[in-house]
Amino acid sequence: MTLGGRRFLLGCAVVAAAACLALAVSLPFVRLTRPALFAYGHSLVSGVSALAEAGQPALAGLVLVLAIFLPLIKLLYLVLLASLPSEELGRSASQLRAIDWLGRWSPHDILAVGMALVLMLGHDATAQRSGGGTLFFAGAVLAMLLAYAWLRGDASARRMRAPAARAAHATALRGLPFGALLVLAATTFVLGLSLPAVWLTARYAGSDHHSLAGLVWALQREGDWLLGGTILVLAIVLPAMRLLHLLTLMLSRALPPAMRGRLVMAAEIPGRHATADTMILVLMLFALVASGDAHAPLQPGAWCFVASSALTMLAYAWINLLAPSAMAQASSLKARLAGLAATRARPEGP
Repeated sequence: MTLGGRRFLLGCAVVAAAACLALAVSLPFVRLTRPALFAYGHSLVSGVSALAEAGQPALAGLVLVLAIFLPLIKLLYLVLLASLPSEELGRSASQLRAIDWLGRWSPHDILAVGMALVLMLGHDATAQRSGGGTLFFAGAVLAMLLAYAWLRGDASARRMRAPAARAAHATALRGLPFGALLVLAATTFVLGLSLPAVWLTARYAGSDHHSLAGLVWALQREGDWLLGGTILVLAIVLPAMRLLHLLTLMLSRALPPAMRGRLVMAAEIPGRHATADTMILVLMLFALVASGDAHAPLQPGAWCFVASSALTMLAYAWINLLAPSAMAQASSLKARLAGLAATRARPEGP
């Protein structure tokens, strides 16, 4: 494919993603047979407004940030990569890296989106309640995935990312702050799985309060394998693999050099940074609240899970921003020392 044709198709994908995203946040996200949050249906925008008016700013802010602002950041990232020339991408790599860790799509994002599509199409209750906004949101995500796949081979875009093998050698990942950040993320993750996270309006499997782990168990016990398996992967498996990857990066300096590279690369494959799973979980919680099946106040488990997700994102931002800058400073220092040593060793002229 020629460069002009590639640019044209890329532009079409970005425009389609923008149009679908605009429709996704404005059209009804759920269809209801009884009123909930003062209406028979809510888009993402009207749902955020209704939650704020109902005195639930925490859930309103969560939906606003993770279901509206985060897709917009991903779309902005694609627009910048698609519109800027290669030379400008190279010069602005450090600035674009600030949103690269949020803007890019990983294989785990594709897995999370695929499971959400299977759930939306294959689960009867979910399919019946899905509104036009849900379909356009899926279309926007698929268009962004397609555009990112076309951009993935761009050398300028690859230079903005911090490979795990290089980040493993950064001194910034060995200090107490990064270790404390991982401990807090792991602790809040365990609490998020074990404490009550959802308060249902009706009893399900013997209780109206469920933790994430308990909800997965209850769904499996009730025979809802598709919904239970989706929550298991999105809420437990993928976040746990990200934490394991970060722990491997932090401890890799203590490993022998021959083992370090293989272990870091092996941990990077299942631990790729992803945000789609958290975004989809927030959308599922919003759908439960908007349909009247769950109460709006966030439960302790939900607070802890959100805190763990935020801390994990902060750790990946640390890797993408602080670790490469520390490595660059170290390389610059080594170059200056080498130049100084060469000057001193140079024989003086007559």
